[in-house]
This record gives sequence, C-alpha cells and structure tokens, in this order.
Amino acid sequence: MHTKKTGVVFIAFLLVFLSCEKTENTSENIAEAETSVELPPSDWTQSLYLLPLQISEGDSESAALQEFYALEMMQGLSRMEKVKVMPAPPQKQKTYSNAPLQIQGTIGEIKDDTLQIHVSISNSETGEILFEDNQSIPQDLFVTGQWIPEEEMAHAIGRPVRQTENTSDHTPDTEAVQLYKEGVDFLLNDSKSDVDLAIIRFKQALRIDSLFVNPLVGLSRAYLLIQENQWQPHIVWTHLALEAARKAMAMDPENPNAYVYAGKALYLLGDYQHAEENYKKAVRLNQSEIEAWKGLAEIYHSLGLYQTFLKVTETVLELNPADKEILIRRGLVELAYGQYRQAENSLLKAQNAPDKTGDLDLYLGMVYYYQNNFDKSLDHLYKSLAENKDILLAKAFVAMTEVKQKKPDDALSLVELDIKPAAYDQTGLGIAVAAVYCLLGRKTLAIEWIETAYRAGYSDYIWLVNDSNFDALRQETDFLVLLNKIKDRWIKRAEGYSL
Repeated sequence: MHTKKTGVVFIAFLLVFLSCEKTENTSENIAEAETSVELPPSDWTQSLYLLPLQISEGDSESAALQEFYALEMMQGLSRMEKVKVMPAPPQKQKTYSNAPLQIQGTIGEIKDDTLQIHVSISNSETGEILFEDNQSIPQDLFVTGQWIPEEEMAHAIGRPVRQTENTSDHTPDTEAVQLYKEGVDFLLNDSKSDVDLAIIRFKQALRIDSLFVNPLVGLSRAYLLIQENQWQPHIVWTHLALEAARKAMAMDPENPNAYVYAGKALYLLGDYQHAEENYKKAVRLNQSEIEAWKGLAEIYHSLGLYQTFLKVTETVLELNPADKEILIRRGLVELAYGQYRQAENSLLKAQNAPDKTGDLDLYLGMVYYYQNNFDKSLDHLYKSLAENKDILLAKAFVAMTEVKQKKPDDALSLVELDIKPAAYDQTGLGIAVAAVYCLLGRKTLAIEWIETAYRAGYSDYIWLVNDSNFDALRQETDFLVLLNKIKDRWIKRAEGYSL
C-alpha cells in the first residue's frame, strides 16, 4: 500500500438487510394478546454497509479521507450485480482542505471470502494524489452472522448457503463464555472505547463458538449504544443491531433480550408496529423484562396513546418504583391531562431518583406554572436555564409566567427575539409560542402558530385540547378546525396499535 498522506484502513461490513412487510396489529390489551408472535414475513436482499475503523482523536485529516474512501467503495459496489449498497452514495461534491477532491477507484469481485479494492483520492485542481490504497478485506472482518437463504445469492458472493440452527439447548465453549463475560463487563462502563472492546470480545466469542447466542445479543446492545449515545451517529449501527438480534431470535426463540434489542432497533428505525410486536414477545417470555415494558411505554408515549402508556407504566413502576425516565414521562402525560397534583408527585419522585437532570427542573417549572405558583415555577425554570441556557421551552414558560405577572412587554420580547426563530420546525415550541400569543390576547397570531406547528407535523391532540393556555380560543372557529385536523392526525397515527 502506498500513501502520500496518512493511510486509512477500512472494513467492509457485509450485512443482510431485512425488509419487513407491515402487518396489522390488533387493538387488544397486552394481557389478552396471543401468546406467540412469529417473525413477520420477509424478503431478503444482499447489502453492503461500509464503516471506518476507529481513528485517533484529532486526526481530522484521516477522518476526511475515510469519508471519501467509504464513498468510493459505495459507488463502486453499487455498480456490482446483485449487490445493494446501503445507504446510497451522496451525490454532491465534497471538499478536503478547501480543495475539491476527485475519487477514482476500482472494486474487484467478491470471491474466496475477500473483497478486492483499489482507490485513489486526488486534488482535482492540482492532480496531487492525497491517498492511494490496494486492499483485500477478509471474511473475518465482515460483520458476524450473514443470513443467505437463496443459493443464487450465495453464489454471487462466493460462499455456501448456511442454515440457521435453533441453538437454545447448545452448551457454549468455555473460552467463548469467558470472552462474552469480558464483553459484558466492558459494556457496563458505557464509553465508546469500552463498547468497541466489547464488540471485539463478542466477535471473538462467536468465532470460537458460532452457535453461542449471548454474544449476538451483546453485539446488538453494543451497536445500539453507539447509536443512542451519538458516538458515531449513523443508521448503519441500528441495522447492525437489528440483524444481530434477529439472528439471536432464530437461534434461540425463547431469548427475551433478543426481542428487546430488536424492538429498540425497530423503534429507532421508525417501525413502531414491529417494535411493539417484539416488545410484546419479550414480556410474554418474561413478565419482569422491564426494558420491554419501557419500550412499549416509549412507543405509546410517542404516539400520544396516553391511556395505554399510563397502564404500561404501572407495570414498569412495580418493577422499579424509582425509574426516573418513566416517572418523568408519566408526569408529563399527567400534565397533558391537566392532572397537576399527580404530575407534581411523579416528577418529585423522579427528582429523588439518581442522575437528576436539568430537564427535570423544566418540567417542575411547567407543573408549578399550571398550578399558578409562579414564584416556584420561575425558580425551577431558571435552574433549568442555568444548566443549559439554550432550553427554549424553559424560556417560553418564563414568557408565559411574565404574562401572568403583568409583564407583557418582557414576555413579547423574549418570544420575538429568543424563541420564534427556532420554533418554525419544532412543533412543541411552536405551540408554546402560540400559547404566549394567546395569553397576550393576540388570537390571530396564536392560531397562525398552531397552524404552523400542524404543518410541521404536530399531533399531540391530548395536550392541546386540555391546555388552559388556549381557553380564550375554545369558541374560535379557526381554532376548532385546526383542533379537529390535529385529532384526525393523532387517530391516524394510532391505527393498528394496542389501545
């Protein structure tokens, strides 16, 4: 390999991407649902995901070259028959060191379990070669666990079809178990470097014992951590997590954790219905699987199915009465229903839980605002802003409080200068701007901002129909028309889910 700049080595991750057909869910209660959930009908396609190895911090030069290297690999592979590259290569030209780049490369066939590639990156103005590389990437650097159900597809990439076995009764290799335990220990440290080490351990365990399910489950969790913590934000990690979880399901259909992590991945991909199915399967296998119950709660909260959400959170809080995340979400739902005392109690319980956050002060400030305890409200709102001065919803509730305290000019200034510029595509913030205008008696502007939020996708009908800030609009025809549109959207989003 020859490089005029820092050499960059890449791994091509070979991943089979599952495209699921949507299936209708019933609206029955969780407890009354069927006791088994089969994997949804599937079509299989062969895909390549391309990700870089980790590079040293501050090595921006290598980072830039990595991006272009991956781009060329995607473009070249996308031209190969029977290979689908995810995601599609970007079309717009990019720059490096303020100079336009030209990428030239050839991708050889995938054969003998290796991928042959050559790529060069040059400055298109001067012709200077910035990077040049020849590589053969072996199979053991591909992501673990290819599922290839069609012999024709298997021949296209030069490896035999392998059937997935049910390994629920498999006794794992002792060394593989030790590597798995080491990986779990690394995951507990919750840092990017430790998660990388966990992934290495899990893959080592699978190379020793490919029928050992637990490392697959561990890989799924590790990939999710990378995405959830935004260490390397890219949808590919979510797909990797989903595929590892699905293979674990096929190998051990009674493993609840596999369904939990599949549910998490599907939720991140926006497939709430199949996420719900997987979480339900997990709780049927283990009624105490709290992460599955929390996943269901997250789905129902996101969809505005608040009654179902409250029912599910009762189970979560039985399993862990101090679950801060659920207590906060529950408090916000109670606030949406106008149950201010209950919301205060839930949020105060969350305040006593570990890992208090600045957002909790925001929510307490909102609760005390609706209880007309403005001094206490402002105390919490300012604490929230002291933690993060850019929490615009906190500023919006400060403005609402200023209106209530007969300071309309201060409230209007705060909305016009600080909040409105960011509110056009943040639907909740747009509704907050509308609330301030409504309190100021500017009904037309309030309705315009509700319409702006609706056009941007707002669907929280329960909040809007109960929010006392909008009492002055209850008889306004334009408001009622918008309210019905938001209600229709809310109902449509909830179709097919357990109510």
